[in-house]
Amino acid sequence: MKKFLQAIQPYTKMISLLMMIGISFVYAMFQGGFVSWFLFYCFLPFGIYAMLLFFYSLRDFTAKRLITASSYQAGDDVRIKLEISRRFSFPLHYLVVEDILPEKLAKYSTVSTKKLVFPGFKKFVTLDYQITNLVRGEHIFKEIVIKTGDMLGLFQKSYVMKVEGKLLVLPKYKDLRFQQMVAFYEQGQTASVVKMRRDTSIVSGIREYQQGDRLGWIDWKATAKKNEIMTKEFEERKSQDVFLILDQFPSETFEEMVSLTASLAHSIIKRGVQVGFTGTNDLNEMLLIRGGDSQKQKILYQLAKVEDHTHATLETVLQGSNQYLPSNLSFLMITSYFSDETLRVLSNFKRNRPASIFVIKKERSQKESEVKLEEMARVRGITLKHFSEGEWEQALAEVGRG
Repeated sequence: MKKFLQAIQPYTKMISLLMMIGISFVYAMFQGGFVSWFLFYCFLPFGIYAMLLFFYSLRDFTAKRLITASSYQAGDDVRIKLEISRRFSFPLHYLVVEDILPEKLAKYSTVSTKKLVFPGFKKFVTLDYQITNLVRGEHIFKEIVIKTGDMLGLFQKSYVMKVEGKLLVLPKYKDLRFQQMVAFYEQGQTASVVKMRRDTSIVSGIREYQQGDRLGWIDWKATAKKNEIMTKEFEERKSQDVFLILDQFPSETFEEMVSLTASLAHSIIKRGVQVGFTGTNDLNEMLLIRGGDSQKQKILYQLAKVEDHTHATLETVLQGSNQYLPSNLSFLMITSYFSDETLRVLSNFKRNRPASIFVIKKERSQKESEVKLEEMARVRGITLKHFSEGEWEQALAEVGRG
């Protein structure tokens, strides 16, 4: 019933308008005189305009949303430009344009995307607005709403235009220098030096001779061709690959965890080490070990989209992840929860693989227990470090100055 009344409301208003025009005309005819006809002629233009607006379709409008860059970092500002155009220059008293923000942007942003313009006969209108302090995420814009009405307030029309657009906001990350990377590792290096036990009869390529290579490794054919001593390269080599695991269990410090993960990925890849990544929500979406800028962009893209909405604890994920995760890598895990049980599961999971885990909490209230837990982890060959919110950035800055 309510929908039916809303559907017929414009028509009832049109009937009321026609009745008002008719009544004013009848009044002028019977009353006569300057005042009555003055009132009729003053009211007539507004009435005619309202009737014309009733039949004017806002579907004549089209819109474009222009975003200057393809991606931003969390905390940046962005200016978004809207271009509203139409084919027919029907005079409009006013036009309200509202860009509907994606849910996450609307939640954390205080900017008003509703703009009032007075187009008149113009066919083209441009307006813009600025969003400050962007939040991380892949924000999908879908709609722009326009509204207008007549000067009497009888008819108010609105039209929702489907205008899709994407704003990618990558996590904020820092470029960690070599000294800063060393601060994370008691061993003094980023990558693992655990040797992989492979059959040395399998040749993977050739390279220039290096001090310490055996005489039997020399490839004499390649040496004769290049006039330089070339040796065979086997599958047995030091593994320098690193795998990042981000705990997606709900946490107050999740944004800090994402920022730390992004900083580690950026800095390790910059040093020429191959990196893989997975969140604990869905191991099927893991990024396998790769290097280079393309891998960095893939990791940052996944980190832009991750949310802390999984109910699987880190212990549960580790217990069932051996079928997914490679067995010859160094592991870096970023979480906000770490307990004796997590340490036990991680010890069984890592086997002879190097593992480091970084715990970011809101506040470090139980410092003695954390120190004890770090000592227990060290005994088991695991690097464990606790940070409070924002502390890891300050610690890195101090190392960098040193």
